Amino acid sequence: MNKSDENAFDSRIAPALIIVTTVISIAASLVSLSSGLYIIFQNLFYIPIILACIFYLRRGLVFSILLSLIYLALLFVFAGFGELENGIVRTFLFIAIASLVTVLAERIKETESRIEEKNQELDNANKELKKSRDRYHMLFESTVDSIFLHGIDQKNGVFGRFLEVNSSACENLGYTHDELIQLTVVDITADVEKSDEKNLVEILYETGDHIFESSLVKADGTIFPVEINAHLIRNDEKDDFILSVARDITERKKAEDALRKREEQYKVIYDNSPIAIELFDSGGYLVHVNPSCLKLFGVENADSLKGFSLFEDPNIGDEQKKMLAEGNTIRYESEFDFEKVRDLNLYSTSCRGTIWLNVLITPLKTAPDLISGYLVQVQDINDRMIIAGELRRSEEKYRDLADNAPIGILTCDRFGRITYVNSKVPGILGSPSIEKTLEINLMQTDNIIKAGFPDILRDVIMTGAEYPEFEIEYTSVWGKKLYLRLHVSPALNGKTPDGARIIIDDITRRKEIEEAIKESEGQLRTLIQTIPDLVWLKDENGVYLACNPMFERFFGAKESEIKGKTDYDFLAGEQADFFRKKDRQAVEGGKPTVYDEWITFAEDGRRAYIETIKTTMYDSKGNVSGILGIGRDITERKKSEDALKEVNSKLNLLSSITRHDILNQITGAAGYLEMIELDDEIPHESKADKYIKKISGAIDTIKRQITFTGYYKDLGEQTPGWFDVGDLVNKVSNTSSLGEIKHKNNIQNVEIFADPLFEKVIYNLIDNAIKHGNTITEISFYTLETPEELIIVCEDNGVGIPTDAKEKIFRREYYKNSGLGLFLSREILAITGLNIEETGTPGKGARFEIHAPEGKFRIKSS
Repeated sequence: MNKSDENAFDSRIAPALIIVTTVISIAASLVSLSSGLYIIFQNLFYIPIILACIFYLRRGLVFSILLSLIYLALLFVFAGFGELENGIVRTFLFIAIASLVTVLAERIKETESRIEEKNQELDNANKELKKSRDRYHMLFESTVDSIFLHGIDQKNGVFGRFLEVNSSACENLGYTHDELIQLTVVDITADVEKSDEKNLVEILYETGDHIFESSLVKADGTIFPVEINAHLIRNDEKDDFILSVARDITERKKAEDALRKREEQYKVIYDNSPIAIELFDSGGYLVHVNPSCLKLFGVENADSLKGFSLFEDPNIGDEQKKMLAEGNTIRYESEFDFEKVRDLNLYSTSCRGTIWLNVLITPLKTAPDLISGYLVQVQDINDRMIIAGELRRSEEKYRDLADNAPIGILTCDRFGRITYVNSKVPGILGSPSIEKTLEINLMQTDNIIKAGFPDILRDVIMTGAEYPEFEIEYTSVWGKKLYLRLHVSPALNGKTPDGARIIIDDITRRKEIEEAIKESEGQLRTLIQTIPDLVWLKDENGVYLACNPMFERFFGAKESEIKGKTDYDFLAGEQADFFRKKDRQAVEGGKPTVYDEWITFAEDGRRAYIETIKTTMYDSKGNVSGILGIGRDITERKKSEDALKEVNSKLNLLSSITRHDILNQITGAAGYLEMIELDDEIPHESKADKYIKKISGAIDTIKRQITFTGYYKDLGEQTPGWFDVGDLVNKVSNTSSLGEIKHKNNIQNVEIFADPLFEKVIYNLIDNAIKHGNTITEISFYTLETPEELIIVCEDNGVGIPTDAKEKIFRREYYKNSGLGLFLSREILAITGLNIEETGTPGKGARFEIHAPEGKFRIKSS
């Protein structure tokens, strides 16, 4: 009967059945009451009450309340006040049973709805699975590479016959599918020996994968080279087999031959080049040099240069080495010092002194960011540089240096008239041009006089002595406000001062940054001083460097009295040891540490529960410079948490008493139903008899559900933590009745973040396997790790779980009474974001997988 048929049945039969049972109950009550019987007849009211609540839910509950009041009224009319108290108790019991049945019926309907949704999801998943299978088959047939699936002759340790081949394999070898499937690897491979086959099979069993080159023979006898990627596929149930992908590399071989010829040509050029050439590997170590290089550097044996490091060459600057490491080509001319080579014993050379070299170093790249080596080309330019040096000495000594200096440089005569400015000065002063700047007189301009600079300038010119470096605040003629650092020295004509040289460094930006830092430090200081948390800073040795007023209250001392001291100057030894231990944990762990503690404020004796965070501070070089501590008063939160625990404890006690009382009442109701079933007045197999049996089943269900709440009440009560999965499996297995069932635990050094009832999950998995595996002889636990999650697997070799029950077994009251345990297991795991599913093969064994996402598991170092 489907769901629509059941609904139709309910709409036709339910009203009539409720009316009939109601009339019978009232009629029986009238007969019994008129006969003076007040005990037995009221049990009949359970039937219409339960039927109404099952079929009509909350409307049925209203009907049940009205019917209960009718019962109470009849009892009062016939029995008076003598039975009124018992009648009120029974009325409340009727209403309680009706409410409970209503709630359970509503949940059953919700569960049916969810099951229907899950079935739809399963249908959709099957459709997607078929699409995926079709795509993989299309990929197998559409690739241009030859794909072979062949067995292994286990007896001889060699390749077996082909099990399957793709269309490309048939086309590339010139066989039909039926012809090729009858052959073996040896039939299509050129010059293969059995020893070669055995070696390949052994390699595959050792590594699982192997890539190698070979030659295949076509049907017409043509031989062509291939690259084969072989993969061993193990099959625990049947023989292992090998999946091989063969790619035709004929064109690649031709290209390699052509490359080999070009390399031979390049080698002739390389060996006979007049330019010194050096080749370095990716790490910068010399691997080869040409004859010209040996001659240039005075080296007889090339082997003495091998292993020489490009990045340790003292003749290459640090900045140039940095550019090379970043993959940049560099070219420079420099003086090469053979004496450095000798002093550092870099290699044996017959050369001495220095020579000028033109050096071009090119990083060799196999990819944009992948350096495979370095090519160095060196030319002797010593003669050219000698000539160039003579020319440079005849040029103006300082003009280029001054014009391109990063600071302002100017000169003036003894009267303050500017005689030279470099290109930097107008930009510093905000001048529109060098010409406008030259119009300024350093001794007569008002802005300069206000800054006090003319007095300094006269003193330098008159005494001929340099003035120490100083800073001034100055607003230029063009309105630009500046902070300048100045250095003034005399310009001598022979020995007589004839003017002055002034070096100007614009430090305006630095001053602005310093002011901003001061302002920021002031704001931060204000925040720390007013924050209600305890804030302190120690150095790496535990010596206090600073603290805020709230921390002063804790120690009962001012910051000036705390700085320079340690915890041992203010606290008892045991508490001081505890604080230092937490300091060391923060430093050694390399990350903030958080812990809670009770402390007593020395200022007023107040006790407070503090949440403390300690963070390691580092200097600019990455060295530990101190420990920053922040303590927050969470006393009220702690009290609230303790109060909540107390309330939960009382609620659990109340629910335990309530469950006990309800179970007593249900036991009584079940007894009355048994008496009704024994009553011969109700025909066997009649509709009334069937409904009575359904009611009895419903009461049994209620009893099991109430019993289940006893297990469920502890769920989530305790704080989740980290648990060693392997240890828990061993612990539960040692206490379980395994009998002759073998137990394998391959889980080591794996911890999982879960509710403390996680041990119950392991117990339920082992217990279900023992109870329902039937033919089971072995239970095993192991883990699988993916980039996204860790999977804890529990599998057995019993009868397994039917496909249509794989999800249902995690619902209450389903599948051989195992539903409660597995439902509870899923609920326990869900507390910390874990999940469980059954993925075994029916008939071959059950396989339960617990999925732990990233952050919910960790691997301990062995």
